[in-house]
Amino acid sequence: MYCVKKGGDRQALHERIRQYSVEVAKNIRQGSGENDLIARMVADEAFGVNEEELRGLLYAEQLTGRAKEQTEEFLSEVLPVLEAHKECLGVDATRTA
Repeated sequence: MYCVKKGGDRQALHERIRQYSVEVAKNIRQGSGENDLIARMVADEAFGVNEEELRGLLYAEQLTGRAKEQTEEFLSEVLPVLEAHKECLGVDATRTA
């Protein structure tokens, strides 16, 4: 979407990512290549990004929205209930992290 905001065509860029991903995965499986997906995208003028821009977009923390907070909120409500009824569970419900 970042590249679309810079003027790229969403469908065309998605297709290029798909094609590059398939090629990279095939090369890796066959043992004849490395994961050069980022380099391929940077080299493709259609994306209009440099490596620094692209790497800045690839942090998983930026792609998960509120998932971390929602999980923590859920666990803060559920873990006390599990702990209170641990004899019924048959498993250890203590937090490991």
